[in-house]
Amino acid sequence: MASRLPRLVTLAVTAVLAAFTAWQPARAQPIVLDKVLVVVNDDVITDGEYRAQLELARRQMPQGRRPSDDVLRRQILDRLITERVQIQYAERTGISVDEAAVNEAIQQIARTNRLSLEQMKAELAKDGVTLVDFRTQIRNQLIIRRLIERNINRRVSVGEGEIEHWLATQEPAAPPKPVTEYHISHILVAIPPQRDETAVRAAQARVAAVHQQLREGLSFAKAAREFSQGAEAPQGGQIGWRRLQDLPPAVAKLISSLKPGQLSPILRSNLGYHIFRLDRTRQQKVDRPVRTETRARHILLRTTELFTDEDARTQLQRFIERIKAGEDFGDLARAHSDDTATAARGGELDWVAAGTLDPAFAEAMNALPVGTVSQPVQSRFGWHIIEVLDRRTLDAADANAREEAHRQLRRKKAEERYDRFLRQLRDEAYIRYVAEEFAQ
Repeated sequence: MASRLPRLVTLAVTAVLAAFTAWQPARAQPIVLDKVLVVVNDDVITDGEYRAQLELARRQMPQGRRPSDDVLRRQILDRLITERVQIQYAERTGISVDEAAVNEAIQQIARTNRLSLEQMKAELAKDGVTLVDFRTQIRNQLIIRRLIERNINRRVSVGEGEIEHWLATQEPAAPPKPVTEYHISHILVAIPPQRDETAVRAAQARVAAVHQQLREGLSFAKAAREFSQGAEAPQGGQIGWRRLQDLPPAVAKLISSLKPGQLSPILRSNLGYHIFRLDRTRQQKVDRPVRTETRARHILLRTTELFTDEDARTQLQRFIERIKAGEDFGDLARAHSDDTATAARGGELDWVAAGTLDPAFAEAMNALPVGTVSQPVQSRFGWHIIEVLDRRTLDAADANAREEAHRQLRRKKAEERYDRFLRQLRDEAYIRYVAEEFAQ
């Protein structure tokens, strides 16, 4: 079986570090030291880990898409240096990952690939990667992810003016097209659940006779009331207006082939034998869906073993009294909110739709009139008080376009900020190439 390692490594974000300093423990054997390629501050990148990465990259990349060997070698070493300076910076600034987080990430990778931990270990071993080395890389990637979240993502914001400018450069969305609706009538001649062959033949003969009478001019409504076991039989077999996507695929295909007033062939299903008639069609205008968005701000207090739910409610109630007395909500949020992403903005959220929020938070926010402050509300994040600043109703297509603009602009800003961050880390780092083939 082909190794699944490339897929595992991709899910782990980057290739696995390998080959630490090796030695022979026997007393009479000399110690074999791994060759140092690059010194990065107070750490080194060894030839062993570099070659492990290089071989892994060669196996992952198709031959036709692989850069020249010289370029690939330089890229791998550059990636190792970039990773190393990020890990070092994270350690200096107190970012760490505990064993439980590493274990959960590894288990998630195994679950995604439908492997047990032992099976994943075996798949890694096929490419010479130990579970210890894999854990090291997972830990590094989790640390880098937290580093990016703290230093990049939380510091990126997108203003309304930027969104408006982005939207002005895009093609306007086409208005929704009218949809065809079909008014349908139906007769069902049921087959007994036991599927007795005699009963099946009797039902087949009965539906054939009904179909023939309909073709000879029998009223469909009268035939439905007399012969159909369908739920709509008392209404003369009328199902009513339906869109094709609302019908079972076989029925939709049959109905779409009919002209108004035309009778369908007999259709067999697990329930029995069916006859349909397309009564008429119509073009129905599709209303553009709307969406309500709210602009709000909040103060979040997270509980701990020492700061209980009751403590949080009491503290927030004090904030409410201070706000009623004239103190600014935003000033309190900046000073006390545990939501670091919004505290600096006075607790203000972007325009949000209720469906994108924690349900308890959304329910409380939606119940507030504009300009009012909630009582303490508990969500899965902690305890909040919420103030609604404004509310608007948008065309859902426009709202989706605005969301896409926000995503695109935020991603672009985050990438640019991350690039600057990495350049700064490397500029400030002491990097010395020891190996002659990489010396600059």
